Amino acid sequence: MRGAVLSGAVLSGAVLSGAVLRGAVLAALLALAGCAAPRAAPVETALAECRAEAQRSPEVRRIGREVNPGNPENLDRIGAERGDVERRFVAECMRARGLPAPGGVEPVRRG
Repeated sequence: MRGAVLSGAVLSGAVLSGAVLRGAVLAALLALAGCAAPRAAPVETALAECRAEAQRSPEVRRIGREVNPGNPENLDRIGAERGDVERRFVAECMRARGLPAPGGVEPVRRG
């Protein structure tokens, strides 16, 4: 070792001051913190759960039983009606959880 170091550490021949050492430790800790597994945001998780509940709801299932695959007008009507019911159900579910409903603009109704 070259010389005495009173307020620092000696690491493989290099002298590190207290501030540099603290900075190195902080950088290492921040790097390790970035290695944690990412988690889904609570809003995204709730939205996925609400959509799944909407698809299992009795009203959506009832609409699904009215499908007539041979009638394109029926398919369009049922698709639009099912979409409206699912959107309404998801919005109500999100509000019940105290979260904002998805989207921002009400879809244009055609018909």
